[in-house]
Amino acid sequence: MMSRLRLRRFAVSGASMSPALADGARFIGWLPNRAQSIRRGSIVAFPHPLREEFWMVKRVVGTEGETVTIEGGEVLIDGKAGLDHWGTGFSAPDGRWAVPREKVFVLSDQRPLTRDDSRAFGAVATDCMYRMILRYPSRSTPAGRQSGSHRT
Repeated sequence: MMSRLRLRRFAVSGASMSPALADGARFIGWLPNRAQSIRRGSIVAFPHPLREEFWMVKRVVGTEGETVTIEGGEVLIDGKAGLDHWGTGFSAPDGRWAVPREKVFVLSDQRPLTRDDSRAFGAVATDCMYRMILRYPSRSTPAGRQSGSHRT
């Protein structure tokens, strides 16, 4: 029934999105009809672009038409600092990424913990991207034993 409503449940596995989403956090994601509803700051879940049947949870930092640059550990959007309010730690490697139409640039909140985000695989298509709309309490079982977990 949830899939008919374009909703899906997700469980976070790992600490790359903490403190916003800790290991074991759960949320409901919504599959929007249009890319415009996914904005900078949105937490999203999407299929990993390079690993089949593997889902990721990340934060949108750059939107279509923007250029994301990392210089000396700082994230710049179209050359402007201060638009990335969520990252913790030093962002690396330095680079420049143009965000094409109907794609977004996603990063982990805990930048040093993982580079398995747009720094590694570029901008991600929004057509099968779920935007977090509601968090709900985790089960009492440890995160590693929960079924349906999705890596951060």
